[in-house]
Amino acid sequence: MFSLNNISNEIDTIDVSNAMVCSPENLIQHINMAQTALTVLHTNIRSVSCNYDDLIILLERVSIQCDVIILTECWLSKVTNLPSIDGYTSYCSEFHNQNDGVIIYVKSNLKYSITIPTVYGASCLVLKHEDEYAIVALYRSPSNCNINDFCDSLEKCLSSLKQVNSVVVMGDMNINIAANNSDPNCGKYLDMMAFNGYLSTHTFPTRNQSCIDHVMIRSNKHSATYILDSFITDHAALVFCLQCNVRKYNCKAIITKIDYPMFVKTLSESDFSCVYDSSDPNIAATLIIKIITDALTRYSKQITVSKRKRTIKPWLTPGLLRCIRHRDKLHIKSKRDPNNAILQLIYTRYRNFCNNLIKKLKTAYEKNEFLRNKNNAKGTWKIINKISCFKQSSPPPTALLNLTNNPHESVNIVNKYFAEIGENYAKQILSRQNNKPITNKTCNPLNNNFSSSMVLNNTDFDEVQAIIANLKVDSASGIDGISTQIIKIGCNSLISPLTYMYNLCFSTGIFPDCLKKALVHPIYKSGDRENISNYRPISVLTIISKILEKLINKRLVNYLQERKIISDNQFGFIKNRSTEDATILLTETITKHIEDKSKVIGVFLDLSKAFDTVSIQILLSKLETIGVRGIVLDIFRSYLSSRTQCVKIDQFISNNAPISFGVPQGSVLGPTLFLIYVNNLINKKMQNCKIIAYADDTALIVHGRDWNEVKYYAENAIKEVMFWLNTNLLTLNLAKTKYLTFTCRSNSLPPPQFSIIAHSCNFRADCECPNIPHASYIKYLGLILDCHLNWTLHINSITNRIRNLIPIFRKLKSSADQETLLNVYNALAKSIIQYCIVVWGGIGKNALIPLERANRALLKVMLGKPRLYSTDLLYRECSALTVRQVSLSLFLIAMHIGFASQLLIERLLLVINTTL
Repeated sequence: MFSLNNISNEIDTIDVSNAMVCSPENLIQHINMAQTALTVLHTNIRSVSCNYDDLIILLERVSIQCDVIILTECWLSKVTNLPSIDGYTSYCSEFHNQNDGVIIYVKSNLKYSITIPTVYGASCLVLKHEDEYAIVALYRSPSNCNINDFCDSLEKCLSSLKQVNSVVVMGDMNINIAANNSDPNCGKYLDMMAFNGYLSTHTFPTRNQSCIDHVMIRSNKHSATYILDSFITDHAALVFCLQCNVRKYNCKAIITKIDYPMFVKTLSESDFSCVYDSSDPNIAATLIIKIITDALTRYSKQITVSKRKRTIKPWLTPGLLRCIRHRDKLHIKSKRDPNNAILQLIYTRYRNFCNNLIKKLKTAYEKNEFLRNKNNAKGTWKIINKISCFKQSSPPPTALLNLTNNPHESVNIVNKYFAEIGENYAKQILSRQNNKPITNKTCNPLNNNFSSSMVLNNTDFDEVQAIIANLKVDSASGIDGISTQIIKIGCNSLISPLTYMYNLCFSTGIFPDCLKKALVHPIYKSGDRENISNYRPISVLTIISKILEKLINKRLVNYLQERKIISDNQFGFIKNRSTEDATILLTETITKHIEDKSKVIGVFLDLSKAFDTVSIQILLSKLETIGVRGIVLDIFRSYLSSRTQCVKIDQFISNNAPISFGVPQGSVLGPTLFLIYVNNLINKKMQNCKIIAYADDTALIVHGRDWNEVKYYAENAIKEVMFWLNTNLLTLNLAKTKYLTFTCRSNSLPPPQFSIIAHSCNFRADCECPNIPHASYIKYLGLILDCHLNWTLHINSITNRIRNLIPIFRKLKSSADQETLLNVYNALAKSIIQYCIVVWGGIGKNALIPLERANRALLKVMLGKPRLYSTDLLYRECSALTVRQVSLSLFLIAMHIGFASQLLIERLLLVINTTL
């Protein structure tokens, strides 16, 4: 018979989740890894910068590799670079005060998306896998007293996850939900959560006698919660396990081991006569690659390396782990008997001993690593990056394998998208032009043909060997699998057939087809990991192709320099020209016009995918115009045509896709060919307008007697530039193109109604052409320009970057010696300070005070000096220059090499006067 009493009794015995307390070492005994699909670890870390080592120790003691790691109370306001954990991708929330912040580490093989919702008085991150599961990571500050606003905003966040089957809310809420507690916020919080279907999986104490670290779940799946009796701070760590459908990417680490001595021996015994007998570069190149790959296949083997299940740190010795376990036992005893003063004292002393031992062992290990790599710059920087977390690795692109149910189809979709970027942009432009045919006249209106012609002189053993010797060993292998190291090791055997094949290319005008295949690796930028547009394609060409390109590029660059073909206003990819030279010319042009009492504006153009949208037909026409003719033009035509690429993700490789637009990415010739392509634009003569460019970063400096005249000249110039870009199938991104007005006084600014219109019409009064956005400042080639050129914004930016380096040097100073620290200072801090300093370094002495202070603070931290240490002694001890002295020295160098203009000399005199 139906009984209400039975229902009432059963309600009291409902188990939302299995929950228990255990040690980190015993966790593996309770978790059935065969049935558990998702494991999440949470701990309050109370400054990730200070307690990162303790987190690593906890992960080492927990003998499972958790899928998700949640850290709360991270003190993100004091974090410059998020510490990395091998095999995980990190994400951080927003923060509202100095102690706030949530960090999530997610295993790289998981399929998920990350969002940052707004929750009143809290930091929050949401990790979601389709409609299968979601994890809400939350930290609510104890200073937030408005529980109603917190509950309302959290409820709104949870309502957006109604379609998700299993949702877990995990974090430090600073609301005590332990039984019989007196927290006034508890009832409102639990009522709201229960109303939305969320119940707590445990009420065990997590901080003293309070349960403020929660796991709230809405799911019909089996789950378990484990409270670990190990404390990074005074909060217990939690591990939550859920049985659900978790899609993981199958990431296998495959390494290739090569028997190099046997490979070299086989290569030296190989018969290359078939290469010398060939008069076709395609056949010769194919035969060379075949001989190399056959030898590689014979003496190499692939080994699949399983991912380690534990986070290993060499300084974590068995003795240290025993000490930590004993520390935790003492901590548990001290909690059970809080009035035992002797026990409390024993625990405190042993805890401090343990903490000091951790620091001592880690520092000793790092010092030994620096000593071991003393003569290895690459190894030293690897250690520096590891200690300082300076370099963050991007997650693998394996999410793109799930675009379809078939990974092979997915990589083909990705490849098609990347291969057609340039073609799609060109189609948009051609549709606006009604598909007018491209002619030599339209793409080369100046038609300044050169009477001389470029010649490809034959190469020799010495030139090829010199190029091979200068190749970087760590360069990635192309589609043929032949690495730089293989070419270097086998150089003695390969130098003769390679030289023969390259000369064959020169004499026939054929670039071998097997060298025109690119291998593309997608690199994740940000956003949805399953959106192809959120990836940057990195194209890798074969090493044999790069050597041939270097030979051709050397001859092409010499030809361009001898005949002074490239514009003097183009500074990109040209020997003895730099971004500093471009910014000097830019600022001097602006300053000169202001001193002449002219009105000046700068229009900074943004070209969409400029390198990818180059028209091959137009480029070949431009090459012919500058004197690249006959067999030389044939080899460029052969080089640019019939190119293909494939995409590699994990172990899946797509089919080849043709590339019909763009200069080859990752190539040696690509940048030089792009300069030739845009040279007509940079050479354009427009009234009251000067064009300055660094590759595709282009600026128009327009001046006039008044703002109306500036507007007239600027709009005419922009119309001419837009016409040239459309004719040459390049796209101007008007949303990102900005203009900036330059004046010496605030009262000479243009009127409020002043605007610059990008006319595509004939300047009709009723035209609806878009306005170019106005900016209060512009970042051009790393230099922040404001309307008065007073450099305040730029100096503030540099000052903040120097301050952000201070925590890095604080970490390094205990492990690295002074010589290493000074090298790091010169590479990181000094390079930031001296970048383009000849442009902005002549500013008044007072304006540099914040930067000087930040630089001194960094040096004091680096040398371990007190805050009020003598400035003179500081600079003397580290043999460093002040910011003012750096500026003066670089000004003098500019004068010595004869680059200094009259304006630079005036700036130098100003620096000297303010320094003395």
